[in-house]
Amino acid sequence: MSPDAKTSAAGRGDPFGRVLGAGRGLTGTSASQAELKAAEDKLAEALSKLSDAASQVEELLDTASGLRAELQRTSEQLNHCRRNAQDAEVREVEALIERDRARYAAMCANGQRDPCGHVQADQMHQREWSPGRPYLSFQHARHPKTHECYTTDMGGAPAGEMPGAGRHWQRCIDLDLCPLPEPMGGQFEHRLDGPALRQTHLWWDREHNAIPLRQLTDDHLNKVIAYLRTNAQELNSGEWRRSRVMVPAPYHAYETGAAWMADTPLMRALLRERNRRRQSARRQAARRRGDHS
Repeated sequence: MSPDAKTSAAGRGDPFGRVLGAGRGLTGTSASQAELKAAEDKLAEALSKLSDAASQVEELLDTASGLRAELQRTSEQLNHCRRNAQDAEVREVEALIERDRARYAAMCANGQRDPCGHVQADQMHQREWSPGRPYLSFQHARHPKTHECYTTDMGGAPAGEMPGAGRHWQRCIDLDLCPLPEPMGGQFEHRLDGPALRQTHLWWDREHNAIPLRQLTDDHLNKVIAYLRTNAQELNSGEWRRSRVMVPAPYHAYETGAAWMADTPLMRALLRERNRRRQSARRQAARRRGDHS
């Protein structure tokens, strides 16, 4: 390297140029000492910053630990509040059911109208109208033949008063305000309570085979009716374990389990089928007597 190049490198701040100068050997120790001192200063500064950073990390870890503990306490409090809210909701639903049960009982006892007519009943649609129960104020039900929706007036309707015929029913005009019936679901469970009692076409035997009512033998049909009547109270009590009242035939709208069972869609369908067969048998017997006369 030429002297001019070395000088130029030293002028640019090349550390080797500052140490070697224009010659081939060390020109002195002062430049090296200065470089070493600067490096030591930078190292000390870096170590100081590293120490500060380590202290900050330690503080952050302590803060994070405290926040985790606070989060745990907050989560426990939130879960406790949720449980209390759920319990309060259950108690509120139970209180409303008991309130409406007392209203139904008053209407069943002496045929009076809803004693709390100004109180809005549960606005859940009651599905198809059934004759064995009273209806509270402003409840909705469908006509059994036309399937049009009707609602009771303030004071409700007594048992047996059919929508469209009784004076305490009025057809729903503003359908936007009419609650829709909740779907029963496409696949009923193979058991004797709940949805199975709210349909009118099938009976499930002990092997969980679904049998259309019209395919039951006369003996089997009579045994099914007798079984449901015998176990009416037990099946009615099972309804109380549900989180929500099922309709039609809500369990708290009847004086007895037997009255409830008689008004369920399944029992009414079974009795219609038995009556149909008896009428058909009488007509056939009458024709045979006419042929022999």
